[in-house]
Amino acid sequence: MGRSAPALERGSGGIGKWLLAGIVLVVLALGVMWSKRQQPQPPGPPKPVPAAPQPSPRADPLQPQSLLQAGIPVSVKREFDGADGDANGYLTPDEVKGRFSFIERNFALVDSDRDGRISVDEFWQLRRKQRAVRPRQ
Repeated sequence: MGRSAPALERGSGGIGKWLLAGIVLVVLALGVMWSKRQQPQPPGPPKPVPAAPQPSPRADPLQPQSLLQAGIPVSVKREFDGADGDANGYLTPDEVKGRFSFIERNFALVDSDRDGRISVDEFWQLRRKQRAVRPRQ
């Protein structure tokens, strides 16, 4: 063995200086890598926001398949559309007045999402419940 441990401690030359220089370089390299990781990335182009799907005011009567996929019978959709005076896809308290007495009296119960109007889905939920209670003759 060429050198003793005290020679490394004294810094009198050779391996001690190179070892210290190597450690300093490694620490500096780690510091540079860490600082690059911490820098915020420049903002890229804004991501396009997908447009919210617009509900069609009325389903195409020639396409009853979409109603069947939703489970809504065509007869229920026709009944709903007949009451939907402004054809916006919703029934308001004024539109049910005189036409559907149960809904007129219980509008808030039928309007399950509490948006002040009844969608065709809410209308269908009511009709399903009514059919379950009152079997067909």
